[in-house]
Amino acid sequence: MSELYVFCEGRTEQNFCKQVLVPALRNLRAVHPIRIAFGRSKGIVHRGGLRSYLPVKKDIANMLAARPHADVFFTTMFDLYKLPKNFPGNQHRKKAADPRENIEHLERALELDVNDARFVPYLQLHEYETLLFSDLEAFQVAFDDCENAITNLNQEKAEFESIEEINDTPHGAPSKRIIRAIPSYRKSKATAGADVAEFIGLDVMRASSPHFDQWVKTLQSL
Repeated sequence: MSELYVFCEGRTEQNFCKQVLVPALRNLRAVHPIRIAFGRSKGIVHRGGLRSYLPVKKDIANMLAARPHADVFFTTMFDLYKLPKNFPGNQHRKKAADPRENIEHLERALELDVNDARFVPYLQLHEYETLLFSDLEAFQVAFDDCENAITNLNQEKAEFESIEEINDTPHGAPSKRIIRAIPSYRKSKATAGADVAEFIGLDVMRASSPHFDQWVKTLQSL
């Protein structure tokens, strides 16, 4: 059986992988969600946050070199929202009617830059919180008295044909919408974000998010 390392943008994605993704990957003997490195100082690697691509590239290259076996695979869970300007393909990114065109272009560019057959690039449209829009009622598992907030979020959700089309503007990104409706989510997202996702369930999220669904299918086929 194969082994998988998941480079996560932050603690929220890392907890999501541990609580929701890992149990679904029964085809793998082990799954290791690790936060991506954003820098180094005095011999210490600092992890969590996608601020620049260069330390990310170095971290991925080091991990691939340290685990050279053919049955060890690697993937990413990075947000499209606020992707660093020096990320592969981002310099030539164009405004597309279908956001999946952009994300597939960026994933191909990342795949070419890493240049390892064991590497599966994945970017989340448009950020992690998109997945939580697949069943907003689930926020009640983490927050009290949020019925009105859920009603407002469902109204915003209805403006889009797909939750993966919820935009990535500073005001309209999925996390920004949730924080406006439920302010306490800001400081608790690392734990509450994963708890809400676990309550929703992977199948519901996959049904609402085709790009996310394809990534899970790929991981289950490793």
